[in-house]
Amino acid sequence: MNRSDPAARCYAEALLLLAREKGRLEAVVEDLRAVLGVFHSDRRLWSLFTTPRIDREEKEAFVRKAFQGRVGPEVAGLLVVMVRKGREAIYDNVVDQFERFRDLEQRRIHVHLESAREVDPAVRAALEKAVSDASGKTVVLHERIEPSLLAGLVVRVGDVLVDGSLRSRLRTLGSRLAGDRA
Repeated sequence: MNRSDPAARCYAEALLLLAREKGRLEAVVEDLRAVLGVFHSDRRLWSLFTTPRIDREEKEAFVRKAFQGRVGPEVAGLLVVMVRKGREAIYDNVVDQFERFRDLEQRRIHVHLESAREVDPAVRAALEKAVSDASGKTVVLHERIEPSLLAGLVVRVGDVLVDGSLRSRLRTLGSRLAGDRA
């Protein structure tokens, strides 16, 4: 996925304006994800959607039949336009950009939290509050259990990574001890 694809940004922005105008922002997000889920669950279907070997009219008919009535008119229309313009391969980028624009509009920030075991609710709440206070945004927390961390937390907010795991500390200590022997 090329997140800097200008065409994906254009499609996402146009779709965002349409979704906002119709009051269907969250429904469009769900539809975009549903279609992406279908494509990711069946790579043959993704290949069929993205291949330039199939005639555009045939592909458009296929897309209409496969998705019309199953997703809203905004996403069904997007798929048709992408087929007509030969831009099917950037669909995942469009979804990514749409979600980024939606997050900016709704002042949301994604926080990724990894821990060796389930995080205490008080720690989770304190982390959410600290990030929210610092950013002025609503926190969307993504938690993942990673037993190899041993203990502690790894938190990523955008490009900022804070690794307070025991695994990381042991690795640092090992490096220091190995350096002292040299």
